[in-house]
Amino acid sequence: MPAITLCETCGQRPRFVEASGKVHPYCGKACADVAAAVAASTSAKPPKTQKPSPGSHFRHTSSPPTNGQSAPRAAKLPPPSPDLNQALADELASAKALHGQGVGLDIVAEFKRRGTWRIEDCKGMREVWLARRAADEWVNIAFSYVLPDAAGGSGASVKGKEKDVRYQVILSKPKKGAIIVSGNTTTSGKFAIGTIAHCSDGAKAAERTPEGERYRASVWEGSRVCSHITLVLSLLFIHEEIEQFDDLPSHVRTGFVRYLQKRGIDDELAMFVREYVKQKEQIEYVNWLESVQTFVA
Repeated sequence: MPAITLCETCGQRPRFVEASGKVHPYCGKACADVAAAVAASTSAKPPKTQKPSPGSHFRHTSSPPTNGQSAPRAAKLPPPSPDLNQALADELASAKALHGQGVGLDIVAEFKRRGTWRIEDCKGMREVWLARRAADEWVNIAFSYVLPDAAGGSGASVKGKEKDVRYQVILSKPKKGAIIVSGNTTTSGKFAIGTIAHCSDGAKAAERTPEGERYRASVWEGSRVCSHITLVLSLLFIHEEIEQFDDLPSHVRTGFVRYLQKRGIDDELAMFVREYVKQKEQIEYVNWLESVQTFVA
C-alpha cells in the first residue's frame, strides 16, 4: 500500500483521495474550513495607522461615547459555582467509569485489527467514514447517529434507548459516476436500505468537503420526500435517479443485497457501525464534560 500523506491542517488523518486519484490537501470538511478561515484572516489588510497630530500626546487616547455617558467599567466575574463544578466532576467520573466497558469493545477491536477498512474519525464531528478500494472501485461509508428532532418523530432518541444510526454507502468508479445507498442500521445489527440513487459525479459524491456534504445531504433529503423515481436537486442543479428500495421487485432487492455483501457491507459491518457509534458518543461526551468543566472553573 502506498504511503499515506497526512492532512496539512491536523497532521493526523490521511488526505482525502478522489476516485480519479486526485489528492486533496485536507482530510475533510472540518480541516478545510479551518484552513479557509486562517487564509481569510491572513489575507486581510492591516488597518492604516494615523500619524499623531501636534499636541496629541496631551489628549485622551480613547473617545468618550457620543451620548455623553462615561464608558462602563469592566465588571468583575463572580466566583465559579461550586455546585456546577461538583456536578460536572461527578458526571465526568461516572462517564469515565462507563467508558471502556461493554461487549462492543471486542467487536471494534477485532474490526480494527483486520485493517480491511480505513477509519476516518475526527474529534468533535458526529460523522465517521470507512473507506476501502478494490480494483477501480472505491467504497466509502459515512455514518453517524441521528440526533433527536424537535417533533420527537422518526430519528428521535429516548434516554436509555439506542439512537438510530444513519449511513450512506458511496460506490464510485471513474467515468461511471456513483451509487449512493442510504438507510439506517437496525438495533439487531443489520443494514436497512431506504433508497438507492445513481449520480453522475462519483468524485463529488465521495468528497469530504462542504460541497460533497451538501451533495449527499440533497440525495438523502430527496430520498425521504420524493414520490417519483427522478427529481432535480435544486441546490446543485444535478439530475439524479433515486429509487425507493421497498418499491423494487424482490429479485432486484435480493441482487442488491448480495452486491453489497460481496463488498463487505454485511451484518458484521452493521454491528461494528452500531458499536463504534456507541463508543464515539461516550468519548465525545467525556470530551465535552472536560471542556465545560475547564471553562467554568
